[in-house]
Amino acid sequence: MAGASSQPRRDLWEQREFELATNGRSEITASRPGGRPKDLDDAFAHVDLDVEHGKRNRNGSSDNPMADWHPWLKAFLEETHRRHGLGNSTSDPKCSKCGVCMVSTAEAGAEAERVSDAAVEGGCSGGCGAEMDGPTSSPPRTCTELYRCQDCGDFLECRECSLDRHALSPLHIIQVWRDECWNRTSLYDMGLVYQVGHQSGRCINPDQTPRSMSVIHVNGIHTVRYMYCSCDISDYENKWQQLLRNGWYPATTPYPATCATMEVVKHFR
Repeated sequence: MAGASSQPRRDLWEQREFELATNGRSEITASRPGGRPKDLDDAFAHVDLDVEHGKRNRNGSSDNPMADWHPWLKAFLEETHRRHGLGNSTSDPKCSKCGVCMVSTAEAGAEAERVSDAAVEGGCSGGCGAEMDGPTSSPPRTCTELYRCQDCGDFLECRECSLDRHALSPLHIIQVWRDECWNRTSLYDMGLVYQVGHQSGRCINPDQTPRSMSVIHVNGIHTVRYMYCSCDISDYENKWQQLLRNGWYPATTPYPATCATMEVVKHFR
């Protein structure tokens, strides 16, 4: 008898879930100003019996999470698209570390020409035309491109600050804001030279010839420009040993040109 009496209420509950899923905001947002979704507990207020325990369910959204999420569909889509742009920095894009502002290439060229003319004429670089006896004041530093790292976070940085941050992280994925969109670039293209053999990233006697190597990591295959250590801290005679100490497993020992990180080795072992 208990099973027979609960069947109509179960059918009512399922029908109510179907209506909310198909009608979207119809009854969830009807009584909330601005279209904000109400708790599904209010939407299911007339159903006072939980189908499993015979009492009212205090968290209706757990039974049908899609119905609770559906009213926010447009907001989720907008936030996803927002990550393809500059986010909160759309009106004033600048480096989050040093504060240098990004300007267009044309604006940067015009600024450089104006400063050059002011320096030749001995006037103020600010454009006021005032004569200056001493050295002209330098204008605020600007850049034409900003960068972000998919591994570090979505904050914006200029080229110099990004290279400084990744001096010890040459395998991160970098994007550059160019032509009004994010484009894939690399620390190799940005000019990073990674120092092998020193956890501090500095060597008093580095190898004078930078080399290039393909490094297979869990997030992709990277081309890394690097230098070996030639001081007493590392064994400069065994290049493969410096790579192993750096966590890179070389494919060959005489002249290694390809490595796999220990994370990749552990992942595929």
